[in-house]
Amino acid sequence: MKEKNDISILNLIEKNIGKIKASHNFQAKSFYISTIEKLCEAYDQQISAELINSEKEKTLAGKPMSEEQYDEFFKNVGILPKREFLDKEQHKHRENRA
Repeated sequence: MKEKNDISILNLIEKNIGKIKASHNFQAKSFYISTIEKLCEAYDQQISAELINSEKEKTLAGKPMSEEQYDEFFKNVGILPKREFLDKEQHKHRENRA
């Protein structure tokens, strides 16, 4: 989805640049420039949001899943594989009980 939005915004920017080049009307050129500025702002906001989400994903990726998170993840996907815990403390605790 991100890539589709990138392409859409960039295509709109390119179309407006083409309109500026083709136009001989200074008012129209001004309008197209204004449109490009707004598209650039939208693109910048999108990139900033993606960067924030990327940082959050990196932070979450570094943390091991709890047993409940593991079960919930695979339940949502529709499968429950053989349980292998990513949380080392829980894994050690289960091994000690066995």
